[in-house]
Amino acid sequence: MGVRSRTVSQYHRSELINLLAMVPLD
Repeated sequence: MGVRSRTVSQYHRSELINLLAMVPLD
């Protein structure tokens, strides 16, 4: 369960990074 939750958290983190990358920082 611990490894699973860790994987989920990493997935969400990458998703957030992708969203930030799509949003223009200007």
